[in-house]
Amino acid sequence: NTINCSAVISACESAGEWEKALQLFAASAQQKLKSDTITFSAAISAFGKGNEWMKALHLFSVMPQRVVRLDVITFSATISACEKSGEWQKAWQLFGLMSQGRIETDAISSSAAISACAKGGAWKAALHLLGIMPQSRVETGTTTLNATMNSLGKGAAWEKALQQFGVMAHIMVQADTISISTAISASEKGGYWEIALQVFNAMRQRQNDSNIVSFSAVISACRKHSEWQKAFQLISVMAQCQVESHATELSGVIFNSAISTCERYHTWGEALQLLTVMSSCNAELDICSLNAAIAACEKSGEWEKAL
Repeated sequence: NTINCSAVISACESAGEWEKALQLFAASAQQKLKSDTITFSAAISAFGKGNEWMKALHLFSVMPQRVVRLDVITFSATISACEKSGEWQKAWQLFGLMSQGRIETDAISSSAAISACAKGGAWKAALHLLGIMPQSRVETGTTTLNATMNSLGKGAAWEKALQQFGVMAHIMVQADTISISTAISASEKGGYWEIALQVFNAMRQRQNDSNIVSFSAVISACRKHSEWQKAFQLISVMAQCQVESHATELSGVIFNSAISTCERYHTWGEALQLLTVMSSCNAELDICSLNAAIAACEKSGEWEKAL
């Protein structure tokens, strides 16, 4: 019957078996079983997970024709489907339809719409959505603020991204590794190396997981402002934490950049130490690494070390 069918489709969708969920949905239509809001919402979510946003929108549009009630779960599933496929304008339109249909938004629908705007680089739209959340009595959480910060970062609005990071502490929302990495990246791109370092140190003091993204951003921030000693210290810490274990290619880029900085400042000893660190943490030594280290030795008059 309809209830059992809805339950099974929802279970398949929740378990990540979106293809099976869609097969069951198609079978229920062939058997002329009446689909309810739960069934449609599960099928729309399944299409979203399969990056079939147009099919998700089609199901959404069919619901009123079949006199099936649209609710916040249906809207959230459809907005998420558009978000996953980068269709931020569609997600924006759907979010607007919720107020027109007097359907209260929630944190899931708001976060999905903001995330969609982030992917589309529409940071002004993301900020607008964030601003109306209190009016709708929707609690602003970590996921929503992370999505907003991501949108601002992609739109080169780095100062605004950092402002949102400050808002998290003000409204007592717990920052996670994503929040902190985004703030560090915004600081680096905006040229605020001291802020990047402060946020990074605060992350480590609070025992948040340090990942390759946060390390890369803060090292890059220090390097760009000729703070090579701090960059060198951070690389040593990175090696100790072994964050490079799942991203050795990116770590290689960081090391090459740091060794090039050593060449620029004629600090041959640090350049050779970096080569040793690269070897110890299994980062790939390439021609760029070796050439930069040799050049550092040569410019410092240490030709024997270069050999």
